[in-house]
Amino acid sequence: MTLLYPIFLSVSLFSSSTHEPSTLESWLDFYNGLWNESDLVITQNSIAQYPNQLLITNAQYPDFEHFSWHDLEQLSQVIQECKAPDVYNPLLGSAIEFELYRCKNIPIPYSWFLAHEKIHPAGGTFADRYFENVKTYDNKVNTLFSGDNPSHPLNDIFKKISKKGRDALLSGYRAWLEPDALWLNGGSGWKRIPNNKWQPFAKKLEISINANQCNFRYSNLCIANNKPENNIIVLFSTILSFFLIILLGRTLYLKRKQSRDKRFILQLLTHELRTPIASLGMTVGLFRQEFDSLNDNSQNALWRLIEDYERLSQLTDASKSYLSSKYNQKYTYQKANIKDWLEYNCEQHNINFNLDEEKTLKLPYYWLTICLNNLIINAKQHGKSPIIIEVTTQDRLMVIVKDSGNFPYFWQRKSSNQVLNKNNMGIGLSLVSHLMEHIGGKVILKRHPTRLILELPL
Repeated sequence: MTLLYPIFLSVSLFSSSTHEPSTLESWLDFYNGLWNESDLVITQNSIAQYPNQLLITNAQYPDFEHFSWHDLEQLSQVIQECKAPDVYNPLLGSAIEFELYRCKNIPIPYSWFLAHEKIHPAGGTFADRYFENVKTYDNKVNTLFSGDNPSHPLNDIFKKISKKGRDALLSGYRAWLEPDALWLNGGSGWKRIPNNKWQPFAKKLEISINANQCNFRYSNLCIANNKPENNIIVLFSTILSFFLIILLGRTLYLKRKQSRDKRFILQLLTHELRTPIASLGMTVGLFRQEFDSLNDNSQNALWRLIEDYERLSQLTDASKSYLSSKYNQKYTYQKANIKDWLEYNCEQHNINFNLDEEKTLKLPYYWLTICLNNLIINAKQHGKSPIIIEVTTQDRLMVIVKDSGNFPYFWQRKSSNQVLNKNNMGIGLSLVSHLMEHIGGKVILKRHPTRLILELPL
């Protein structure tokens, strides 16, 4: 069987980059030696007489690739009522005709089975179902049976190997290991080698085909070399893996510790901010009582103070919500007119906007405002005029911040010597993306010209 040697060279495709060449050579010697000393249990000519699609075990299961549950229910009704449905899947035509023949006790000629597909939509073949209770029939019908049919000529052989093993050998694998025997597939057929025959031969060649650690895998075989030098490699690999696990564990520990530290700082800041914010709220309340007696400049300054106070208060509440439910964040949604929200934000930056339709929407306006303001500030500082906001409100909210510049690539930003404006307090595009992700949306970037899009389902 030296002709099998080139075939098994393809096994090396399954091997790891570190296995020894002697392992593959030992496996080939093992295979060829067993093949030469064993007898065929089934010839390749015998297998070739029957369609492969009928021999594999999938032939026994419903064909959900071409038929739905509704199709199978209709077919079941045909069997019960002996009547074809008014409307049905055209692919069911042969099965409906077959079932009508059966329920009306109309004989089905052999030519019918040859002229139609072989596999029944509900599993098994048409011949399996028709000749199930027929004791005598022509031997030529055997080619129409499935491999699991007890009347199939190969069924006695197939019962000695598992269904997975049968499918593997039928699909072209050259070996399959069963609990009681090793099956080999060659150009002339299949051979079955009992454990008490192949195991001593494997021991003689210092090879294992069901090892715990493999030099390479083939089919369901785990093939390893049992030579002492190979054991040293395994020991070295185990020690190396152990140190890698320790290193990974330490990395995860440090990352978790860093996350806890960041969370502690956020808790501390949130806790400490509550007192000055409450005091600021009381101060704002006192000034509100005297609002009418203030001059115009003082009134404008008070409005800015009120806006800053409300923003700090909202940010503190949002931080508390995040800390109390880190993995189940629920963001506050408000119902407001989208046009009013855009006017409020765009007037602060003295830019125009286009809105496709004025609507009242329930949205997380606080977080959207943070994201939009950051994108507008970045566009003013790093983009080119004019800056325009375009908003669509169909099945999703799309807020597009567009300028006439070209968004730089990563290496362009790294090589740029541009100095950021000292007043730039933006949270960064990556954090804008993070915020949008947590409220169920996303950020889309288009470069030529620059368009940064906030997208949120409605």
